[in-house]
Amino acid sequence: MNNKESNLIFIPPTEISENGDNYTITMEIPGLDKADIKIWLENNELTVIAEKKLDSEGRLYAERIGGSFARWFVLPENVEAAKMEAEYVDGVIKIVIPKSEKSRARTITIK
Repeated sequence: MNNKESNLIFIPPTEISENGDNYTITMEIPGLDKADIKIWLENNELTVIAEKKLDSEGRLYAERIGGSFARWFVLPENVEAAKMEAEYVDGVIKIVIPKSEKSRARTITIK
């Protein structure tokens, strides 16, 4: 998987993993409502966009990071895009992208 550079303010820590059946993208983006996160796939390019809003009223000092982010990932051709799933739990979004049936590892029985 490849990703584009992002010139936006906030880049969440991201992990990409693979097992026999799926690719999984996990991103840490605490402090958001799941409705504020947009995910879509077009031409094998997965896009994740969100904005982390921080209330600055009365703030004297801050180390928290907010702002918009966008991440792009070019997916391999061997995925089942229609079967992708995403969940957002405890500030972590997990996107599971199934591999196509023909590209999954399988055991061959010797006759």
